Amino acid sequence: MKLKFIGGCKQIGGQAIELESKNRVYLFDYGILMDKKPTLPPLDFDVKNLDIIFLSHAHLDHSGGLPLFFSGSKSPILIMTPTTRVLSKILIDDMLRLSEYYLPFMRNELMDMINKTSLFSYNQTLWHHLKGIEFLIIDAGHIPGSASFICKINGKRILYTGDVNHRTTRLLNGMSNNFPKIDYVIMESTYGNSDHPPRVEVEKDFVSAIENIVVSKNGTVLVPAFGVGRSQEIMCILHHYNVKFPVYVDGMARSVSRALLNHLEILRDEELYRNAVENSYFISVGKNKHLERQNAVSNPGVIIAPSGMLKGGTAIFYSEELINNPDNAIYLVSFQLPDTLGRQILETQIWKDGKTKIKAEIKHFPLSSHSGKSELLSFVDYIHNKSNGNTTFFIVHGDEDNTDGLYSAMEEKGISTFVPNLGEEFQIL
Repeated sequence: MKLKFIGGCKQIGGQAIELESKNRVYLFDYGILMDKKPTLPPLDFDVKNLDIIFLSHAHLDHSGGLPLFFSGSKSPILIMTPTTRVLSKILIDDMLRLSEYYLPFMRNELMDMINKTSLFSYNQTLWHHLKGIEFLIIDAGHIPGSASFICKINGKRILYTGDVNHRTTRLLNGMSNNFPKIDYVIMESTYGNSDHPPRVEVEKDFVSAIENIVVSKNGTVLVPAFGVGRSQEIMCILHHYNVKFPVYVDGMARSVSRALLNHLEILRDEELYRNAVENSYFISVGKNKHLERQNAVSNPGVIIAPSGMLKGGTAIFYSEELINNPDNAIYLVSFQLPDTLGRQILETQIWKDGKTKIKAEIKHFPLSSHSGKSELLSFVDYIHNKSNGNTTFFIVHGDEDNTDGLYSAMEEKGISTFVPNLGEEFQIL
């Protein structure tokens, strides 16, 4: 039995880990790496031997390549939560609309994938058995529908975390450290070398800054936010603090927010979410949308719009309308990858043309959906102690600064830890 790391090594993007046992192949995620164009992790096994794919959550760096496996007569079993099926369809559909000519599949394969999905709900104690492997599905706390998987095979237990958040947010409950004995852990490290400030403090600072712009200056605040998870979190925060000004929602965040009304049971506070949606104004998708968008930027209020790193989406339109007025603001609420427009304006206050000085206020409020270093290490300590120090950890899904930072902290604790390279294999004994 062996693990092979075919994507997501020392980087964020293209997440994919292969598990082989007795001529059976299992896959944890199969995402895209988005640079100038989407690329897929390399495959060096016969796809006909692929029995099961475990999808941790809908984000494209984990789900974006999955339709590839549904273009032939034999398809693998694709396991995910009901919410992830809804959200992954929305996200992959949008990716195909923008980048179909770069990809080795089309919408037909996406629909075949969606129709052949096997759905499982969270349960910390109910083991499922399929195709030579047993598994548990655990709430990962990252975005709606996100899951971690504990797989039992050949007497070994392997935990694949996917992306995790141990902190409770306004939208979701955090992942709990409550696991059986684990032999091997494949874990994310997005923030493996840094911690987040107290979340309630960030929320209060965020709402206070918005009120200063909207109430005191009669300005408009744009919150560029990921359409899945972060946009809905911002809606919940604003409603929780009982803001008295309009909250507009645009782009993919509209369809995702409506879809989650059918999955309220996985959210932290059903009533809060329902009220947040009802009290937000969704920009229409019809012929009136241009008029409504102009109305949104012309009046005091908050606009929530993808994309969260200003790589595209309706947030670009709103930014261009707002950047020349010092009474307006753009408040970023997620990590901004290097070479994104979000990172550029945060560091330089210069717009994408490279010369326009932004007059609007630019700030970052870290409302992350990933665990920070201390939370990851607490998670590691729990599993390490639960398993009497016999667990081996593999660190993925982080740039080198974060994978190395987490590795060093775990090595100091004497914990068996590896940071795999792309294509590296490890025997499971």
